Amino acid sequence: MAKDHRAGAAAASAARMRKRIGKTTSNSAGSGAMSTPADSASANLRLSRRAMLAGGVGASVLVALPDVLVAAPARAAVTAPDAATAAPGAAVPAHFFLYGTSGPTSPPTMQNLRPPASRAAAVPTPSTVGTGLAARPARSADGASVAYPTVQTGPGGADVTLTVVEAASGATQTASTLRLPGVPADASVLVRPVFAGTTTIAVVIAVSEPAGWHTFRKDGATGAAITTPSATWTTHHVLAYLDRATGKYTGPFDLADAPSLAWTDSVADAENLYLWTMREPAVSVGTKGAPLPTPPVRLLTFPLGSGRPGASVRSAGHWPGGGTGLVLSTGEVARVADGRDLEVYSPGSTAASRRVKFAEFQIETAKPGATNVHQRPDGTLVISNAAFGRAVVVDPAAGFRTVSALEFPRPKIALGGPDAKTALSADGSVLYTLGSMAAGGLSAYDLSSGRLVATYGDGSHYAGVYQLPSGSVLGVVGEQTGSRLGFFTAALSLLGASSTDMFVAEVF
Repeated sequence: MAKDHRAGAAAASAARMRKRIGKTTSNSAGSGAMSTPADSASANLRLSRRAMLAGGVGASVLVALPDVLVAAPARAAVTAPDAATAAPGAAVPAHFFLYGTSGPTSPPTMQNLRPPASRAAAVPTPSTVGTGLAARPARSADGASVAYPTVQTGPGGADVTLTVVEAASGATQTASTLRLPGVPADASVLVRPVFAGTTTIAVVIAVSEPAGWHTFRKDGATGAAITTPSATWTTHHVLAYLDRATGKYTGPFDLADAPSLAWTDSVADAENLYLWTMREPAVSVGTKGAPLPTPPVRLLTFPLGSGRPGASVRSAGHWPGGGTGLVLSTGEVARVADGRDLEVYSPGSTAASRRVKFAEFQIETAKPGATNVHQRPDGTLVISNAAFGRAVVVDPAAGFRTVSALEFPRPKIALGGPDAKTALSADGSVLYTLGSMAAGGLSAYDLSSGRLVATYGDGSHYAGVYQLPSGSVLGVVGEQTGSRLGFFTAALSLLGASSTDMFVAEVF
Protein backbone atom coordinates (compact mmCIF):
# COMPACT_ATOMS: atom_id res chain seq x y z
CA MET A 1 0.00 0.00 0.00
CA ALA A 2 2.83 2.39 0.82
CA LYS A 3 4.23 1.80 -2.67
CA ASP A 4 1.01 2.73 -4.42
CA HIS A 5 0.49 6.49 -4.31
CA ARG A 6 -2.94 6.13 -5.84
CA ALA A 7 -3.90 4.00 -2.88
CA GLY A 8 -2.38 6.72 -0.72
CA ALA A 9 -4.57 9.29 -2.37
CA ALA A 10 -7.59 7.13 -1.80
CA ALA A 11 -6.63 6.78 1.83
CA ALA A 12 -6.35 10.54 2.09
CA SER A 13 -10.09 10.76 1.78
CA ALA A 14 -11.67 10.10 5.16
CA ALA A 15 -14.60 8.52 3.38
CA ARG A 16 -12.34 5.65 2.32
CA MET A 17 -10.66 5.18 5.67
CA ARG A 18 -13.49 5.61 8.13
CA LYS A 19 -14.58 2.02 8.50
CA ARG A 20 -10.99 0.84 8.90
CA ILE A 21 -10.25 3.11 11.81
CA GLY A 22 -11.91 1.33 14.67
CA LYS A 23 -10.88 -2.05 13.31
CA THR A 24 -7.18 -1.21 13.51
CA THR A 25 -7.06 0.63 16.81
CA SER A 26 -6.56 -2.30 19.17
CA ASN A 27 -3.88 -4.20 17.25
CA SER A 28 -1.65 -3.04 14.44
CA ALA A 29 -1.18 -6.48 12.96
CA GLY A 30 -3.84 -5.73 10.42
CA SER A 31 -2.01 -2.67 9.14
CA GLY A 32 1.60 -3.70 9.68
CA ALA A 33 2.09 -0.03 10.30
CA MET A 34 4.39 0.93 13.13
CA SER A 35 7.94 -0.24 13.64
CA THR A 36 9.28 -1.35 16.97
CA PRO A 37 11.91 0.78 18.66
CA ALA A 38 14.46 -1.91 17.72
CA ASP A 39 13.43 -1.68 14.11
CA SER A 40 13.59 2.10 13.77
CA ALA A 41 16.06 1.94 10.88
CA SER A 42 13.29 0.88 8.52
CA ALA A 43 10.53 2.98 10.06
CA ASN A 44 10.37 5.35 7.11
CA LEU A 45 9.73 2.45 4.74
CA ARG A 46 6.45 1.48 6.40
CA LEU A 47 3.06 3.08 6.52
CA SER A 48 2.70 4.52 10.02
CA ARG A 49 -0.40 3.88 12.07
CA ARG A 50 -0.87 7.62 12.43
CA ALA A 51 -0.92 7.93 8.64
CA MET A 52 -3.50 5.16 8.44
CA LEU A 53 -5.80 6.80 10.97
CA ALA A 54 -5.26 10.31 9.67
CA GLY A 55 -6.24 9.03 6.25
CA GLY A 56 -3.02 9.79 4.42
CA VAL A 57 -0.04 8.07 2.87
CA GLY A 58 3.01 10.14 2.03
CA ALA A 59 3.00 13.79 3.02
CA SER A 60 -0.42 15.30 3.71
CA VAL A 61 -0.43 18.81 2.31
CA LEU A 62 -2.67 21.88 2.19
CA VAL A 63 -2.35 24.17 -0.83
CA ALA A 64 -3.98 27.60 -1.32
CA LEU A 65 -5.09 28.86 -4.74
CA PRO A 66 -6.68 32.16 -5.67
CA ASP A 67 -10.23 31.80 -6.98
CA VAL A 68 -10.24 32.26 -10.74
CA LEU A 69 -12.98 34.89 -10.58
CA VAL A 70 -11.41 36.90 -7.77
CA ALA A 71 -7.68 36.31 -8.25
CA ALA A 72 -6.20 39.12 -6.20
CA PRO A 73 -3.99 37.53 -3.52
CA ALA A 74 -2.46 40.84 -2.44
CA ARG A 75 -5.80 42.16 -1.21
CA ALA A 76 -7.36 41.16 2.08
CA ALA A 77 -10.84 41.11 0.56
CA VAL A 78 -12.08 41.45 -2.97
CA THR A 79 -15.37 42.08 -4.67
CA ALA A 80 -16.81 39.64 -7.16
CA PRO A 81 -19.01 41.49 -9.67
CA ASP A 82 -18.98 38.44 -11.95
CA ALA A 83 -20.07 36.04 -9.20
CA ALA A 84 -23.68 35.15 -9.88
CA THR A 85 -24.37 34.29 -6.26
CA ALA A 86 -22.63 37.22 -4.54
CA ALA A 87 -24.49 40.36 -3.55
CA PRO A 88 -23.34 43.46 -5.49
CA GLY A 89 -20.13 44.77 -3.96
CA ALA A 90 -20.00 41.99 -1.37
CA ALA A 91 -16.58 40.89 -0.12
CA VAL A 92 -15.80 37.22 -0.69
CA PRO A 93 -12.80 35.06 0.21
CA ALA A 94 -10.18 35.15 -2.52
CA HIS A 95 -8.71 31.70 -1.90
CA PHE A 96 -9.75 28.10 -1.72
CA PHE A 97 -7.66 25.23 -0.36
CA LEU A 98 -6.77 21.77 -1.64
CA TYR A 99 -6.10 19.04 0.90
CA GLY A 100 -4.61 15.70 -0.02
CA THR A 101 -1.36 13.83 -0.52
CA SER A 102 1.53 13.80 -2.89
CA GLY A 103 4.24 11.22 -3.36
CA PRO A 104 6.76 10.89 -0.51
CA THR A 105 9.33 12.94 -2.45
CA SER A 106 7.10 15.00 -4.73
CA PRO A 107 6.03 18.48 -3.59
CA PRO A 108 2.55 19.69 -4.53
CA THR A 109 2.55 21.68 -7.74
CA MET A 110 0.01 23.32 -10.00
CA GLN A 111 0.41 23.81 -13.72
CA ASN A 112 -1.38 25.15 -16.75
CA LEU A 113 -4.21 27.17 -15.23
CA ARG A 114 -5.45 29.40 -18.02
CA PRO A 115 -8.68 31.17 -17.10
CA PRO A 116 -9.91 33.60 -19.76
CA ALA A 117 -8.39 37.07 -19.44
CA SER A 118 -11.85 38.59 -19.14
CA ARG A 119 -12.43 36.60 -15.96
CA ALA A 120 -9.10 37.02 -14.18
CA ALA A 121 -6.34 39.55 -14.63
CA ALA A 122 -3.53 37.14 -13.77
CA VAL A 123 -2.93 33.40 -13.72
CA PRO A 124 -3.55 32.22 -10.12
CA THR A 125 -0.38 31.02 -8.41
CA PRO A 126 -0.62 28.19 -5.84
CA SER A 127 1.19 28.23 -2.54
CA THR A 128 1.84 25.47 -0.03
CA VAL A 129 0.20 26.34 3.27
CA GLY A 130 1.12 23.33 5.39
CA THR A 131 2.66 19.87 5.15
CA GLY A 132 2.52 16.77 7.32
CA LEU A 133 -1.01 17.47 8.56
CA ALA A 134 -2.17 15.32 11.48
CA ALA A 135 -5.71 15.09 10.06
CA ARG A 136 -7.99 16.88 7.63
CA PRO A 137 -8.48 20.64 8.06
CA ALA A 138 -11.71 22.39 9.05
CA ARG A 139 -13.36 25.51 7.66
CA SER A 140 -15.29 28.05 9.72
CA ALA A 141 -19.04 28.36 9.18
CA ASP A 142 -18.63 31.72 7.45
CA GLY A 143 -15.90 30.36 5.18
CA ALA A 144 -13.45 33.05 6.28
CA SER A 145 -10.89 30.77 7.97
CA VAL A 146 -9.36 27.32 7.62
CA ALA A 147 -7.61 25.53 10.50
CA TYR A 148 -5.20 22.63 10.13
CA PRO A 149 -3.28 20.57 12.73
CA THR A 150 0.27 19.27 12.80
CA VAL A 151 1.95 17.10 15.46
CA GLN A 152 5.55 16.54 16.54
CA THR A 153 6.26 13.69 18.97
CA GLY A 154 9.50 13.23 20.85
CA PRO A 155 10.98 11.85 24.07
CA GLY A 156 9.36 14.57 26.20
CA GLY A 157 5.84 14.38 24.80
CA ALA A 158 3.88 15.68 21.84
CA ASP A 159 3.50 19.20 20.49
CA VAL A 160 0.17 19.87 18.78
CA THR A 161 0.13 22.99 16.60
CA LEU A 162 -3.09 24.42 15.24
CA THR A 163 -2.63 26.93 12.41
CA VAL A 164 -5.50 29.16 11.28
CA VAL A 165 -5.33 30.62 7.77
CA GLU A 166 -7.37 33.52 6.43
CA ALA A 167 -9.25 32.58 3.26
CA ALA A 168 -9.28 36.13 1.88
CA SER A 169 -5.50 36.53 1.73
CA GLY A 170 -4.18 33.01 2.32
CA ALA A 171 -2.12 34.40 5.19
CA THR A 172 -1.68 32.78 8.60
CA GLN A 173 -3.88 34.37 11.27
CA THR A 174 -2.47 32.43 14.21
CA ALA A 175 -0.37 29.35 14.94
CA SER A 176 -0.49 28.08 18.52
CA THR A 177 1.20 25.02 20.02
CA LEU A 178 -0.20 22.88 22.81
CA ARG A 179 2.17 20.65 24.78
CA LEU A 180 1.04 17.14 25.74
CA PRO A 181 3.62 15.85 28.24
CA GLY A 182 4.09 12.14 28.79
CA VAL A 183 2.99 11.04 25.31
CA PRO A 184 5.46 8.38 24.12
CA ALA A 185 7.44 9.01 20.96
CA ASP A 186 5.86 6.04 19.15
CA ALA A 187 2.28 7.13 19.93
CA SER A 188 -0.19 8.11 17.23
CA VAL A 189 -1.68 11.56 17.84
CA LEU A 190 -4.66 12.62 15.73
CA VAL A 191 -6.15 16.10 15.97
CA ARG A 192 -9.56 17.37 14.92
CA PRO A 193 -10.26 21.14 14.95
CA VAL A 194 -13.91 22.14 15.41
CA PHE A 195 -14.93 25.78 14.94
CA ALA A 196 -17.27 26.94 17.73
CA GLY A 197 -18.95 30.34 17.61
CA THR A 198 -16.85 33.26 16.39
CA THR A 199 -13.73 33.09 18.59
CA THR A 200 -13.23 29.48 19.76
CA ILE A 201 -11.84 26.37 18.11
CA ALA A 202 -12.35 23.16 20.03
CA VAL A 203 -9.44 20.75 19.57
CA VAL A 204 -10.28 17.05 19.88
CA ILE A 205 -7.13 14.96 20.23
CA ALA A 206 -6.96 11.16 20.07
CA VAL A 207 -3.81 9.69 21.61
CA SER A 208 -3.18 6.04 20.72
CA GLU A 209 -0.35 4.36 22.62
CA PRO A 210 1.20 0.99 21.72
CA ALA A 211 2.17 -1.75 24.15
CA GLY A 212 3.61 -5.26 23.85
CA TRP A 213 5.59 -4.80 20.67
CA HIS A 214 6.37 -8.09 18.94
CA THR A 215 6.72 -9.51 15.44
CA PHE A 216 5.00 -12.38 13.70
CA ARG A 217 5.61 -14.18 10.43
CA LYS A 218 3.08 -14.93 7.73
CA ASP A 219 3.22 -16.15 4.16
CA GLY A 220 3.12 -13.42 1.54
CA ALA A 221 1.38 -13.50 -1.83
CA THR A 222 4.46 -15.05 -3.44
CA GLY A 223 4.83 -17.67 -0.72
CA ALA A 224 7.78 -15.96 0.94
CA ALA A 225 7.50 -15.36 4.66
CA ILE A 226 6.93 -11.75 5.77
CA THR A 227 7.89 -10.48 9.21
CA THR A 228 5.38 -7.95 10.50
CA PRO A 229 5.63 -5.80 13.63
CA SER A 230 2.58 -5.69 15.88
CA ALA A 231 1.40 -4.07 19.08
CA THR A 232 -1.74 -3.60 21.13
CA TRP A 233 -3.05 -0.04 20.90
CA THR A 234 -5.11 1.84 23.47
CA THR A 235 -6.68 5.21 22.70
CA HIS A 236 -7.90 8.01 24.91
CA HIS A 237 -9.05 11.53 24.10
CA VAL A 238 -7.82 14.95 25.13
CA LEU A 239 -9.74 18.22 24.73
CA ALA A 240 -8.47 21.77 24.48
CA TYR A 241 -9.96 25.08 23.36
CA LEU A 242 -8.11 27.73 21.37
CA ASP A 243 -9.09 31.39 21.67
CA ARG A 244 -8.47 32.71 18.16
CA ALA A 245 -8.14 36.29 19.38
CA THR A 246 -5.40 35.63 21.94
CA GLY A 247 -3.84 32.45 20.57
CA LYS A 248 -4.13 30.90 24.06
CA TYR A 249 -5.45 27.44 24.94
CA THR A 250 -7.77 26.37 27.70
CA GLY A 251 -6.74 22.87 28.73
CA PRO A 252 -5.63 20.27 27.84
CA PHE A 253 -8.21 18.10 29.56
CA ASP A 254 -7.44 14.38 29.60
CA LEU A 255 -10.74 12.50 29.32
CA ALA A 256 -9.19 9.24 30.63
CA ASP A 257 -11.70 7.35 28.49
CA ALA A 258 -9.44 4.56 27.25
CA PRO A 259 -10.08 2.31 25.50
CA SER A 260 -12.08 4.29 22.97
CA LEU A 261 -12.25 4.88 19.24
CA ALA A 262 -9.42 6.85 17.74
CA TRP A 263 -11.90 8.96 15.82
CA THR A 264 -15.18 10.72 16.52
CA ASP A 265 -17.95 12.64 14.82
CA SER A 266 -18.13 16.20 16.07
CA VAL A 267 -19.78 19.58 15.77
CA ALA A 268 -19.99 22.71 17.93
CA ASP A 269 -22.22 25.71 18.36
CA ALA A 270 -21.54 28.92 20.30
CA GLU A 271 -22.04 27.16 23.64
CA ASN A 272 -21.18 23.46 23.39
CA LEU A 273 -19.00 20.87 21.72
CA TYR A 274 -20.79 17.67 20.71
CA LEU A 275 -18.89 14.40 20.30
CA TRP A 276 -20.19 11.06 19.08
CA THR A 277 -17.88 8.31 20.29
CA MET A 278 -17.83 4.72 21.54
CA ARG A 279 -15.60 2.14 23.15
CA GLU A 280 -13.50 0.15 20.76
CA PRO A 281 -15.37 -3.03 19.81
CA ALA A 282 -12.09 -4.90 19.44
CA VAL A 283 -11.50 -4.62 23.17
CA SER A 284 -15.15 -4.75 24.23
CA VAL A 285 -16.53 -7.89 22.64
CA GLY A 286 -15.26 -10.40 25.16
CA THR A 287 -14.08 -13.75 23.82
CA LYS A 288 -15.05 -15.86 20.85
CA GLY A 289 -16.89 -18.23 23.15
CA ALA A 290 -18.53 -15.47 25.20
CA PRO A 291 -18.90 -12.37 23.01
CA LEU A 292 -20.24 -9.17 24.47
CA PRO A 293 -22.68 -6.85 22.69
CA THR A 294 -21.17 -4.17 20.47
CA PRO A 295 -20.75 -1.07 22.67
CA PRO A 296 -23.29 1.68 21.99
CA VAL A 297 -22.42 5.02 20.49
CA ARG A 298 -22.89 7.93 22.88
CA LEU A 299 -23.31 11.65 22.27
CA LEU A 300 -21.40 13.77 24.78
CA THR A 301 -22.07 17.48 25.30
CA PHE A 302 -19.14 19.55 26.57
CA PRO A 303 -19.70 23.20 27.52
CA LEU A 304 -17.03 25.18 25.69
CA GLY A 305 -13.93 25.47 27.85
CA SER A 306 -14.81 22.38 29.91
CA GLY A 307 -13.23 18.95 30.08
CA ARG A 308 -16.30 17.33 31.64
CA PRO A 309 -19.46 16.54 29.67
CA GLY A 310 -22.59 18.26 30.84
CA ALA A 311 -24.76 15.58 29.26
CA SER A 312 -24.35 12.08 27.85
CA VAL A 313 -27.09 10.33 25.88
CA ARG A 314 -27.40 7.13 23.90
CA SER A 315 -26.97 7.82 20.21
CA ALA A 316 -29.64 6.83 17.72
CA GLY A 317 -26.96 6.41 15.08
CA HIS A 318 -24.24 3.85 14.54
CA TRP A 319 -20.46 3.88 14.30
CA PRO A 320 -18.82 7.34 14.31
CA GLY A 321 -17.34 7.82 10.87
CA GLY A 322 -15.08 10.81 11.49
CA GLY A 323 -17.68 13.09 9.96
CA THR A 324 -18.53 16.70 10.69
CA GLY A 325 -22.00 17.33 12.07
CA LEU A 326 -24.38 20.20 11.47
CA VAL A 327 -25.85 22.95 13.61
CA LEU A 328 -29.37 23.40 12.25
CA SER A 329 -31.45 26.57 12.03
CA THR A 330 -33.66 25.13 14.79
CA GLY A 331 -30.70 25.00 17.21
CA GLU A 332 -30.54 21.22 16.98
CA VAL A 333 -27.40 19.35 15.98
CA ALA A 334 -27.33 16.52 13.49
CA ARG A 335 -25.07 14.08 11.68
CA VAL A 336 -25.51 11.63 8.81
CA ALA A 337 -26.39 8.14 10.07
CA ASP A 338 -25.73 5.02 7.98
CA GLY A 339 -25.33 7.07 4.83
CA ARG A 340 -29.03 7.76 4.34
CA ASP A 341 -30.63 9.03 7.57
CA LEU A 342 -30.06 11.91 9.97
CA GLU A 343 -29.48 11.61 13.68
CA VAL A 344 -30.89 14.71 15.38
CA TYR A 345 -30.39 15.92 18.94
CA SER A 346 -31.84 18.92 20.79
CA PRO A 347 -29.30 20.44 23.23
CA GLY A 348 -30.67 20.98 26.70
CA SER A 349 -33.51 18.53 26.28
CA THR A 350 -33.83 15.37 28.30
CA ALA A 351 -34.72 13.26 25.27
CA ALA A 352 -32.18 11.04 23.58
CA SER A 353 -31.15 11.62 20.02
CA ARG A 354 -33.56 10.44 17.37
CA ARG A 355 -33.23 8.98 13.89
CA VAL A 356 -34.96 10.72 10.99
CA LYS A 357 -35.54 8.59 7.89
CA PHE A 358 -36.44 9.73 4.39
CA ALA A 359 -38.57 7.51 2.18
CA GLU A 360 -36.62 8.50 -0.93
CA PHE A 361 -33.45 6.91 0.49
CA GLN A 362 -34.91 3.67 1.85
CA ILE A 363 -33.81 1.61 -1.13
CA GLU A 364 -31.33 -1.21 -1.59
CA THR A 365 -28.06 -0.53 -3.35
CA ALA A 366 -25.13 -2.78 -4.12
CA LYS A 367 -22.60 -0.12 -3.10
CA PRO A 368 -22.99 2.77 -0.65
CA GLY A 369 -22.68 6.29 -1.93
CA ALA A 370 -21.47 9.51 -0.37
CA THR A 371 -24.28 11.44 1.30
CA ASN A 372 -23.94 15.23 1.21
CA VAL A 373 -26.00 17.61 3.36
CA HIS A 374 -26.19 21.28 2.35
CA GLN A 375 -27.87 24.04 4.36
CA ARG A 376 -29.86 26.63 2.42
CA PRO A 377 -30.24 30.28 3.47
CA ASP A 378 -33.88 29.67 4.48
CA GLY A 379 -32.86 26.95 6.97
CA THR A 380 -33.96 23.98 4.88
CA LEU A 381 -31.54 21.17 4.03
CA VAL A 382 -30.64 19.55 0.74
CA ILE A 383 -29.67 15.90 1.28
CA SER A 384 -28.28 13.94 -1.66
CA ASN A 385 -26.83 10.50 -2.22
CA ALA A 386 -24.89 9.85 -5.41
CA ALA A 387 -25.41 6.06 -5.37
CA PHE A 388 -29.18 6.59 -5.26
CA GLY A 389 -29.15 9.44 -7.77
CA ARG A 390 -31.58 11.27 -5.54
CA ALA A 391 -31.77 14.52 -3.57
CA VAL A 392 -34.43 15.83 -1.20
CA VAL A 393 -35.12 19.25 0.31
CA VAL A 394 -36.33 18.89 3.91
CA ASP A 395 -37.47 21.44 6.47
CA PRO A 396 -36.10 20.93 10.04
CA ALA A 397 -38.58 23.49 11.38
CA ALA A 398 -41.47 21.36 10.09
CA GLY A 399 -40.36 18.04 11.50
CA PHE A 400 -38.03 17.39 8.54
CA ARG A 401 -40.92 17.29 6.11
CA THR A 402 -39.82 16.72 2.51
CA VAL A 403 -40.39 19.92 0.57
CA SER A 404 -39.24 18.67 -2.83
CA ALA A 405 -37.24 15.87 -4.41
CA LEU A 406 -35.33 15.30 -7.60
CA GLU A 407 -33.60 12.42 -9.35
CA PHE A 408 -30.41 12.59 -11.38
CA PRO A 409 -28.34 9.96 -13.24
CA ARG A 410 -25.97 8.06 -11.04
CA PRO A 411 -22.32 9.01 -11.58
CA LYS A 412 -19.47 6.62 -12.15
CA ILE A 413 -17.71 7.65 -8.93
CA ALA A 414 -20.41 7.65 -6.24
CA LEU A 415 -17.93 6.89 -3.45
CA GLY A 416 -14.23 7.58 -3.06
CA GLY A 417 -12.03 10.54 -3.78
CA PRO A 418 -13.43 13.83 -2.50
CA ASP A 419 -16.56 13.44 -0.36
CA ALA A 420 -18.45 16.19 -2.20
CA LYS A 421 -20.53 14.52 -4.91
CA THR A 422 -22.94 17.46 -5.06
CA ALA A 423 -22.60 21.21 -4.49
CA LEU A 424 -25.18 23.89 -3.73
CA SER A 425 -25.32 27.40 -5.14
CA ALA A 426 -25.01 30.15 -2.54
CA ASP A 427 -28.67 31.15 -2.88
CA GLY A 428 -29.76 27.53 -2.44
CA SER A 429 -31.63 27.31 -5.73
CA VAL A 430 -29.32 25.11 -7.84
CA LEU A 431 -27.79 21.71 -7.10
CA TYR A 432 -24.64 20.74 -9.00
CA THR A 433 -24.06 17.01 -9.48
CA LEU A 434 -21.51 14.74 -11.11
CA GLY A 435 -22.51 13.70 -14.61
CA SER A 436 -23.99 10.35 -15.54
CA MET A 437 -22.10 7.06 -15.56
CA ALA A 438 -22.26 7.07 -19.35
CA ALA A 439 -21.48 10.69 -20.21
CA GLY A 440 -19.54 12.08 -17.24
CA GLY A 441 -19.12 15.84 -16.89
CA LEU A 442 -21.21 17.98 -14.54
CA SER A 443 -24.89 18.87 -14.33
CA ALA A 444 -26.99 21.56 -12.64
CA TYR A 445 -30.59 21.18 -11.47
CA ASP A 446 -33.19 23.69 -10.33
CA LEU A 447 -34.29 22.48 -6.90
CA SER A 448 -37.77 23.98 -7.04
CA SER A 449 -38.73 22.23 -10.27
CA GLY A 450 -36.20 19.40 -10.55
CA ARG A 451 -35.40 20.62 -14.06
CA LEU A 452 -31.95 20.17 -15.60
CA VAL A 453 -30.74 23.72 -16.28
CA ALA A 454 -27.09 23.28 -17.38
CA THR A 455 -24.60 20.56 -18.33
CA TYR A 456 -20.94 20.30 -19.21
CA GLY A 457 -19.39 17.21 -20.78
CA ASP A 458 -15.93 16.41 -22.08
CA GLY A 459 -15.93 12.68 -21.35
CA SER A 460 -14.26 13.14 -17.96
CA HIS A 461 -15.68 11.43 -14.92
CA TYR A 462 -15.41 13.90 -12.05
CA ALA A 463 -14.95 12.60 -8.51
CA GLY A 464 -16.00 15.76 -6.67
CA VAL A 465 -17.74 19.09 -7.26
CA TYR A 466 -17.66 22.31 -5.23
CA GLN A 467 -18.95 25.86 -5.48
CA LEU A 468 -16.26 28.39 -4.65
CA PRO A 469 -17.04 31.59 -2.73
CA SER A 470 -17.02 33.71 -5.90
CA GLY A 471 -19.81 31.62 -7.39
CA SER A 472 -17.62 29.63 -9.78
CA VAL A 473 -17.87 25.84 -9.80
CA LEU A 474 -14.88 23.53 -9.30
CA GLY A 475 -14.75 19.93 -10.52
CA VAL A 476 -12.06 17.44 -9.44
CA VAL A 477 -10.94 14.55 -11.66
CA GLY A 478 -8.71 11.83 -10.23
CA GLU A 479 -5.86 10.74 -12.49
CA GLN A 480 -3.06 8.22 -12.12
CA THR A 481 -0.44 10.89 -11.51
CA GLY A 482 -2.52 13.32 -9.45
CA SER A 483 -5.68 15.36 -9.94
CA ARG A 484 -7.10 17.63 -12.61
CA LEU A 485 -9.23 20.65 -11.73
CA GLY A 486 -11.89 22.21 -13.95
CA PHE A 487 -13.22 25.72 -13.28
CA PHE A 488 -16.69 26.72 -14.51
CA THR A 489 -19.17 29.56 -14.37
CA ALA A 490 -22.43 29.08 -12.51
CA ALA A 491 -23.92 28.07 -15.88
CA LEU A 492 -21.17 25.42 -16.31
CA SER A 493 -19.23 27.24 -19.02
CA LEU A 494 -15.55 26.29 -18.84
CA LEU A 495 -13.26 28.96 -17.38
CA GLY A 496 -10.01 27.02 -17.35
CA ALA A 497 -8.22 23.88 -16.24
CA SER A 498 -5.33 22.99 -13.95
CA SER A 499 -3.31 19.87 -13.20
CA THR A 500 -1.50 18.92 -10.01
CA ASP A 501 0.56 15.93 -8.89
CA MET A 502 -1.37 16.19 -5.62
CA PHE A 503 -4.09 13.60 -5.05
CA VAL A 504 -6.91 15.84 -3.88
CA ALA A 505 -8.97 14.42 -1.00
CA GLU A 506 -11.03 17.52 -0.14
CA VAL A 507 -11.49 21.18 -1.03
CA PHE A 508 -12.03 23.90 1.56
